[in-house]
Amino acid sequence: MVGTAGSGLGCFSANQIVLNGAWRRGVSISSYAVPMFFLQVCVFVSLARLLAYLIKPLGQPKIIAEILVGILLGQSGLGRISNYDKYMLPKHEYMVLETVSNLAMIYFVFLVGVKLDMRYMKGLGRKVAAAATASTVLTFAATVSAVYLFGLQPVPKDLDGGSFPRPTFVVFVAAVLTVTAFPVLARLIADFKILSNDTGRLAVLASIANVTASWVILATGLAVTNPKKGWRVGAYVLLSTAALFAVFFLAVRPVMSWALRRLPEGERVSNGSSASSWLGRRWRGC
Repeated sequence: MVGTAGSGLGCFSANQIVLNGAWRRGVSISSYAVPMFFLQVCVFVSLARLLAYLIKPLGQPKIIAEILVGILLGQSGLGRISNYDKYMLPKHEYMVLETVSNLAMIYFVFLVGVKLDMRYMKGLGRKVAAAATASTVLTFAATVSAVYLFGLQPVPKDLDGGSFPRPTFVVFVAAVLTVTAFPVLARLIADFKILSNDTGRLAVLASIANVTASWVILATGLAVTNPKKGWRVGAYVLLSTAALFAVFFLAVRPVMSWALRRLPEGERVSNGSSASSWLGRRWRGC
């Protein structure tokens, strides 16, 4: 049983992973996890490459093409067609596709972090604070104003069958729209090849500060607007985030620095070190 983007839960057979022959009568590729995943990857990547080639004369990076593919082939586009949705986006396949995409995002963000040299970040503190504050405060205020100006209402029922309080809805929408999508921003910076200059570093650090501030706003808003249960959720978010930062700064960072000092310059990293780094990134993404 697996959660889906549609109506809650869907069931799938754990034995339907690979199939013996795709051309047999009565066999549907969409019923098997691995063949369906490779088919989705081929279609998504091929269309993304095609769109990237078409918009290249307009000076647009590849991430724009990938976003367009997500809109066209996702639930906002062709996903509204029932036959396409059942074959290309079967509910039991969401778990595989989402898991692999999250792993890919973790590795990409890790590579962006590897390319950042913190020695050159010391002089950007005030600029980062100003950029993060402006992007957070202005976006939050604009979103709250838009919600009240256009009279947006929360959905009638939540997953527990209760009504969403309007203050909770406003805070949640504002906090979500305030967040700068760090993976998307990192991809844009990588495509434009500006990660090594002050503009790219400033954008990355401001995005990280913006995401952190948005989580704090969301946790605080839940605690204030829903005193019965919200304070527990807010406290859990804040404490777990603080604990994660503490573990990485106080434990993981010294260990990584020690490992780097032991590695002779110019030599290849051992398989054990690579495996440890891989497991660490995988654990971080869980």
